[in-house]
Amino acid sequence: MASWEFFNRKRRLDIPTWIKNMGIQSYDDFCRVLKDLGVVPPPEAVYLSYVPKPVESPPRVRPASSATPKKSVNTKPIRRKTKKKVVAPETTEKPTDASDV
Repeated sequence: MASWEFFNRKRRLDIPTWIKNMGIQSYDDFCRVLKDLGVVPPPEAVYLSYVPKPVESPPRVRPASSATPKKSVNTKPIRRKTKKKVVAPETTEKPTDASDV
């Protein structure tokens, strides 16, 4: 079996991206994948250095509602003017025959 250091240098992997793409959720998953690849897994501390730490977001605070009533929005649809079609005038003249000339 190859060592973790050799595997990491040889493959030139971006380890956090590789962990995410392989669907690894825990150190046990990490060890299982490496053993399947024939690689001796590193200590858990090394694995934890590659995994991003979960960030807790602060609780959302709703803004206080204002005491003044809101103005109503005009809901009437806007009518856009369309251009009129230009139609060529009809001619009343009969076409002339070449034999009449």
